[in-house]
Amino acid sequence: YGDNATFNNSGTLVIARDGAVLQNYATVPTFNNTGSVVLGGSASIITLGWKFTQSATGILNLRIGGTNPATPQFDQINFGQPCTLGGRLAVTAVNGFVPVVGNTFKVMTWGARTGSFSAVTTPGLWMAKSYNSADLTLTSVATPATLAEWKAYFFPAGGAAALDGSDTDFDGVSTIVEYATGTDPTIAGLAGMPVPAVTPDNRMSLTFSRRLSNDVTYLVEGSPDLQTWSPVAQLLHGATVWTGPGTVTEVVAGGACTCKVVDAQTLAGPGRYLRLRILNP
Repeated sequence: YGDNATFNNSGTLVIARDGAVLQNYATVPTFNNTGSVVLGGSASIITLGWKFTQSATGILNLRIGGTNPATPQFDQINFGQPCTLGGRLAVTAVNGFVPVVGNTFKVMTWGARTGSFSAVTTPGLWMAKSYNSADLTLTSVATPATLAEWKAYFFPAGGAAALDGSDTDFDGVSTIVEYATGTDPTIAGLAGMPVPAVTPDNRMSLTFSRRLSNDVTYLVEGSPDLQTWSPVAQLLHGATVWTGPGTVTEVVAGGACTCKVVDAQTLAGPGRYLRLRILNP
């Protein structure tokens, strides 16, 4: 390709060598990826000398087979020119490697970047992603940082199983509630689900497990007749403080949170009911 050229990849492109590829010319060419890019070999370090743009349909595939960046044991791309990120970054563990919590992988560097991947899928791995000023670093974590990463872990193929209202293990608990309560959507069980009780001062309460991430809304509602519901307590998407007339007590231990919500109303009349709703967001 000559000066100011544009390379459009809409299929599957395999870059089958390490080192510097697609070097600069007098005028910098552009690499547009709407398809899939794969690095060759067992693990590669690639320096891309062209401007790079990945659209919403593009997929960039990287492998992690260890923690050593110099050997290398995981794929790395160094963008020598400005890059625009979009579409999906697909990260796969290879050679039987299982990272431990805290392992970091600087999989990309750049001088200038715009945009970010709409999805980072890491089947079998839980990874937090950090877009820093000059790099993208993945860190192995104990639990997924977001709902999207959680779904990518449990349902890498996507589809109906990954829908918020699905119930793949047939335990009566929807996917979005399994996420919000920190339970496994592939193993049937009711651990962590809301447990009702009556307090010594004659108020209804609900106790349940809660994830410490804040990317869904927790809403506890009360009703006298199972038809008309009003807020008791809510933790909105992005918030860190519960609001509402009810009383909330949380105990955090080992990265897990046990939440107890006590109704503001005392039991009186024909009855009182509480329910937990999870909203996305």
